[in-house]
Amino acid sequence: MNRSRARPYFSVQASILGLGLTAWLWGCEAANVTPPDALSEYTLAYTAVKNLDLNTAQTTARAIRKDGTAIDGPVTLDGSSMDYNSIAKEFSRSYANANALLAIAHNVRLSDKGVEIASFSSSVASNFSITDITPPSRIYAGGSVTVEWTFTPAIDGYVLAAVKANQTYQDKGFAQFVGLATTTASLPPDAFLDSTGVLDSGLYYIYVLAYSGAPAPRAGAYPTVLPSGFTNNLNSTKVTGRYGSAVVALHDSIQVNPIP
Repeated sequence: MNRSRARPYFSVQASILGLGLTAWLWGCEAANVTPPDALSEYTLAYTAVKNLDLNTAQTTARAIRKDGTAIDGPVTLDGSSMDYNSIAKEFSRSYANANALLAIAHNVRLSDKGVEIASFSSSVASNFSITDITPPSRIYAGGSVTVEWTFTPAIDGYVLAAVKANQTYQDKGFAQFVGLATTTASLPPDAFLDSTGVLDSGLYYIYVLAYSGAPAPRAGAYPTVLPSGFTNNLNSTKVTGRYGSAVVALHDSIQVNPIP
């Protein structure tokens, strides 16, 4: 079950241009898979995830040549080389804790055979937290669930999501965009339904992510699915793809019981 129905709040762009290329890069569900962009020499997927819930942080970059082979680098982050995983064919950097990934603009440079192919700056948001949930009992009684959180500056938007507690980090659950103009939004009743439209009872974790740019999907990187609708922010004859970051706040929860 993968219910990533994006429900925009306010003025959130929701074009699906290029969503398939990052699915191809990092193996998301087959329905989204497309080959690399035929007009570009390389396709790119870069993401930085600062997870306050797990107290972890990691940045990952992968670029594929038109012939389907991976670049050989180097790839640098803020001037120092990222580690290369020859099995996953990706470059990454792990941090000792979440706050070791600073809330600043980070400079990324990618090279292939020693020649630079792309460079960009990717900002990471400041820490923030969920402050309240309605109903305050955190027992679901039907209708919507309202979530409030603290403001964090210099981002492009938020993602509000819910997933069963035993299905986190499996690209499952419900996720929707929330615009910059608010720090409160509601999860609709279908956030707690199974694929057949029946209430799926159990304990749910509720997450809010603050994102910058267009963070690329990557299996196991996020506690829930990402909503569909992120657009490519690299579009040239040299490189096409997505880059961005997400900060995951500490989760909250709600118990969904069968409704008589």
